[in-house]
Amino acid sequence: SYPGIYDDSAVFGSNFDFVVRKAISPVTFLSIWNEAREEIVRGYSLDNINTLFIAARKTGTTQPVLQSQISTVIRRADDSYKHKFVTVIDVVVPLVLTLTIPAVYDSGAVMQQVRTILLDEYGPASAWAKRGEAQILEKDIYALMVKHKVTALSARLGNLTIDSIGDGGVVLPEHYRYITAESLVINLVEAE
Repeated sequence: SYPGIYDDSAVFGSNFDFVVRKAISPVTFLSIWNEAREEIVRGYSLDNINTLFIAARKTGTTQPVLQSQISTVIRRADDSYKHKFVTVIDVVVPLVLTLTIPAVYDSGAVMQQVRTILLDEYGPASAWAKRGEAQILEKDIYALMVKHKVTALSARLGNLTIDSIGDGGVVLPEHYRYITAESLVINLVEAE
């Protein structure tokens, strides 16, 4: 969301994520949102006027130190905002897939390949999980299988069906969302 000539001199378009993330990387999770987004999530409040809401976690750094670092970065970029820190909430996302693969393929190897791809892309250490309000989209899962050349799924009888993503609950900006080995269920159907 930044132009190619962005020089870090100010926050572009009131998006503080880039400048904070750049200053304190690597972060485990960072989500910064403004009063408009906060009021969509939790309703109107006069306390929200000109406030940035921040949920952050960084391995090896205490919350008070991390909050101080973030506040310093934001004040340097634009000192007109108040800051409110919100507790990060871990949300393990259930993901259920069904693979249909021709019987000539090693089903265990194919399942492990798909499992590894998805955990790398959507696991707790992934770039996807490190941002607030992350969503797993079906089209992205299909694109990952093509990108990683899962040949058993590209065979004539191969198929991937996404049975369910998530639990249908509300996604909040402070939700640190990711899949785990336990929340990822892969069913297998062998096609003849």
